[in-house]
Amino acid sequence: MSRRSPRPAARGFTLIEVLVALSILSIGVLAAFKLVRESTLALGGVRERVMADIVADNTLIETLAQPQPPVVTMTRGEVDMAGARWTWRRTVTPTSDPDLLRIDIEVGRGDASGALARVTGFRGTH
Repeated sequence: MSRRSPRPAARGFTLIEVLVALSILSIGVLAAFKLVRESTLALGGVRERVMADIVADNTLIETLAQPQPPVVTMTRGEVDMAGARWTWRRTVTPTSDPDLLRIDIEVGRGDASGALARVTGFRGTH
């Protein structure tokens, strides 16, 4: 007569296994949230630099479109665009060619110390 061992009972997950699985899942979710947060912050910085580039380009175009060439000097100004105040600095310097001026534009936010955009153009003196 042979004895059979009883069928093993159907087993579920133990509490430890469930806790380990939840811990691994929560670490993955937290990493995904951090990635989304960092991407959102980076996108805000890109938007700000693009707007500063537009302000710099507009300021240079306004300078080049004037009937008279600009004076060799440094000037500052402010402009409101896209719901923000932007400060620009225009530096006009002579070049090695006496008939050509160099125009450098730097744009930043009024509350920030560094320039977010820089653009350079050239214009004849006549």
